Amino acid sequence: MGAEAGAIVEEEYLFKKPKNNDREDDNERDEYFLIDPQDFAEYSQLIRNGSAAERHHKEFYLRMIQHFTDSVYAGKPPDAWVMSALADAFENVLHGGRWEDEFPLPWTKVSLPHSRAEWSALGIYCDIENAMKANPEQNVTDAINNAANDHAVSYEKARAAYYVNKKRFSKISPRT
Repeated sequence: MGAEAGAIVEEEYLFKKPKNNDREDDNERDEYFLIDPQDFAEYSQLIRNGSAAERHHKEFYLRMIQHFTDSVYAGKPPDAWVMSALADAFENVLHGGRWEDEFPLPWTKVSLPHSRAEWSALGIYCDIENAMKANPEQNVTDAINNAANDHAVSYEKARAAYYVNKKRFSKISPRT
């Protein structure tokens, strides 16, 4: 038989996450099951009272989105705090945030705050600054040339990386 009238039937939500390979084909996904508790109210209580584990926090947006869709499909309004959190995340996307960062799911990677080129430029800047501090008599052009050789980039690229970051950091902490 079926469930009795008025009884709440708990569902174990099944999601599909991309398999760990270079292709992200929607047809190629591993299964992902929510960890316990399955009930959104119980889960929310764990988050509110601070007893949630890190694995619970990783599922926060997944569960919030699931609660939203369940509520909408059931013809009920989602909780106000869920609507507010979703609105904040959508607002961040509209202002340039990446979907993966604003709606983190357990299987998505959070993007780095800087691109690979910016990290490379920062490394070049740090090497030049460290060389100048280690040998204050050294000419800055020599330090830039050494960093360019160490990082296998042109002198011009190393010079640009140095001065872009020098300008950026001078705004944060001007030297006296």
